Amino acid sequence: MCKELCFKLDIPLTILRLGLMYGEGMKYGWTDVISSIKKGQMKIIGDGKPLIQLSYVHDIIRGIYYSMGNQSAFGETINLCGGDVCSISEVFNKMADILKVAHPGKVPYKPLYLLSLGLIHFPKFLKSKRIKLITPHRIRFFKENHVYGIAKARQVINFFPDHDLNSGLRRMISNC
Repeated sequence: MCKELCFKLDIPLTILRLGLMYGEGMKYGWTDVISSIKKGQMKIIGDGKPLIQLSYVHDIIRGIYYSMGNQSAFGETINLCGGDVCSISEVFNKMADILKVAHPGKVPYKPLYLLSLGLIHFPKFLKSKRIKLITPHRIRFFKENHVYGIAKARQVINFFPDHDLNSGLRRMISNC
């Protein structure tokens, strides 16, 4: 609808789809993940094989900048993501390696997913901080691939991520 309206009103529009971001200064989620890995409390849900393509925050900001006012991007929908694709297990294991702690353990997917469905019906005030994290959406994250092609970003706005996963994770962890 937005694309249609902007086209009718001759308003330049570029839709940017941003990948799951990480990097220094990211307060939401990552500090808790790092703390959980340090304490040996982090668990990978399921087999950890689904693929993920994390997006370093500075790369995303640069991609947004490249798209602003870029006439070749008008009317386009562009994915902005990092260049590395790896399994969810690999991401958390790399983080553990950087922190010099044991790799996270795994818990079976189905029982935890069923538990998350049941927990929907419990009042929030009865749930601890950790129990509040067990939601169907968060549990499904570990079962699905999170990979997005960036060929159009490369072609249309000349976007090439600068940070590989290893260097980005090191920078994020050292600044948390």
